[in-house]
Amino acid sequence: MPVSELERLKQENAELRARLDESQKIPVWPVLREEIRQYCLGKDKSWPLQNAIYTVLRYNLNLPNINGINSTNIDQARETFEMLKKLIG
Repeated sequence: MPVSELERLKQENAELRARLDESQKIPVWPVLREEIRQYCLGKDKSWPLQNAIYTVLRYNLNLPNINGINSTNIDQARETFEMLKKLIG
């Protein structure tokens, strides 16, 4: 492989990594967080319920902090929340 081809591939790789990093910064978590908050406000003991939902999400997504939810795991987080809503009623 010629050196110029290798350099081109390195540059392309760097650009793709930069785009991936940017896509993961899209603020998707605040939208779901607000949905969870609104859901919990309609229930008794909303604060403990919200904490319980966050705990399940953190455990299911293997996150140390709930704010680690990003564009790569938001779909799984939303799916988990929807399943929890069905269980809670």
